[in-house]
Amino acid sequence: MQSLFESIKKADEWLKNVSVIKGEEVALKKLGLILTDEIINSTYDFKITLDHYQHIQEPISLVFMERKELLNLVREVALSNIEALKNKKKLAKVMNALAVSYANVGDLEVVAVLLRTVARLDLNIDYTSDIIDYLLDQQQPDGYFGLLPEGLIEKKEAFSAALRLTVEVIWAFYEIFLNSEEGREEKEIG
Repeated sequence: MQSLFESIKKADEWLKNVSVIKGEEVALKKLGLILTDEIINSTYDFKITLDHYQHIQEPISLVFMERKELLNLVREVALSNIEALKNKKKLAKVMNALAVSYANVGDLEVVAVLLRTVARLDLNIDYTSDIIDYLLDQQQPDGYFGLLPEGLIEKKEAFSAALRLTVEVIWAFYEIFLNSEEGREEKEIG
């Protein structure tokens, strides 16, 4: 299996070589390149300082949320003031279980968003390396992330999905590099 740092380099090359036209795709590509550049070169100062979410009263409630509601909430939490969060231990356990559960059904987007949040909030969970391995296994030879049928990447809808998934995974890896010893050690080795 390739290392996390090698995976980022491969995704960076894919992003550099893809052509995008639509505004959203251009923005996603730029974001992906900013994140990969930060990991590879540590030159871009990328900090998010949103403070929309104060705390989760009962983390177990995440288990009962619809997928879309869960994604929105977890994304908001990932961009929030870390110090304002309460119940971090419970939250870590619930997010770990959710990541494993969504990985079992092949939902790469939710797994990446959960991992990004776990890394951003510096929640120590037991299976983080297994979740990282799962995401690494989803990288295609071209460098993008996600399992798309052969030849479908050329279709616009599939390309947009692959671009979105790739940026989600890169962002999760960015948070790992930014916030964890594992990421810093990986970069030194890679």
